[in-house]
Amino acid sequence: MKKWLALGVLGVAALAAFAATCTVTKVSLTNVDGKDVFAGQLNNDSGADLLQHRIIVAFLDSANNVVETKTVEGCKRSLQAGETDYFSVQSSRPTSETTTGLARLALDSNLKAGETEDSDFALSNVVVRRDDAKLKVTGTIKNNDDEELEDPKACVVVLDENDNIVFVAKTTNLADLDEGDEVDFTITVDVVDDGDILNTVHVFADGLEDGVPTDAEEDLDNTVTDCSDATSTPTKTATPTGTATATNTPLPTNTPGGPANTATNTATATATPCF
Repeated sequence: MKKWLALGVLGVAALAAFAATCTVTKVSLTNVDGKDVFAGQLNNDSGADLLQHRIIVAFLDSANNVVETKTVEGCKRSLQAGETDYFSVQSSRPTSETTTGLARLALDSNLKAGETEDSDFALSNVVVRRDDAKLKVTGTIKNNDDEELEDPKACVVVLDENDNIVFVAKTTNLADLDEGDEVDFTITVDVVDDGDILNTVHVFADGLEDGVPTDAEEDLDNTVTDCSDATSTPTKTATPTGTATATNTPLPTNTPGGPANTATNTATATATPCF
């Protein structure tokens, strides 16, 4: 049976209990273009199945004063009991004003409880590439269910070498999928020029059935192909050597030694196509 229950009817005490048992871990603060991105993982240890939910993030200065707050959606639509979701948000303030961040489940009218819908769709063909400034993830979502998959979304979660969350980005405006239909997606995000920070990428996809979020499909621990490094390919070119000497004789003569061809190795730099 499909049903949503607004958590507001449970009262302030119940909301506080939900917030206290949804913990934030694997956080990071990353400077991108002079402004900090705060990212992390939200763990639902409340025992309740959550559907709609958002995360509120506070950016703090060096004196632990709140300089800015932002509310963002998670990577996935749902946050079922015992599961995790992911988020990131960039401050609008310069990095000189932001030293750290705090995050928690947002206790607002968007918060709703309920179980996800079972659905049969596939996430495939995931490819992750990056250059010095951008990360690009491509893939395909295909609906194998006899029910329409409404508003499908894909989401990427970028992790560093310590498995902390660095960036989260989602698709928008993908077409609804009837049975057998598929759609390709591309997600491109600005990143920092540091291969250690961009270590692996998780990809998730979900949708709606009759307005209710589906379970999420996942493709975890994708490696990142770096397109910014050129590779050298040896090639051989023929270079003529030697000199020709003219002699004045009444009859033709053969002059030993003449122009000779020698092979010289040169390297040509080529880069892997990326964007």
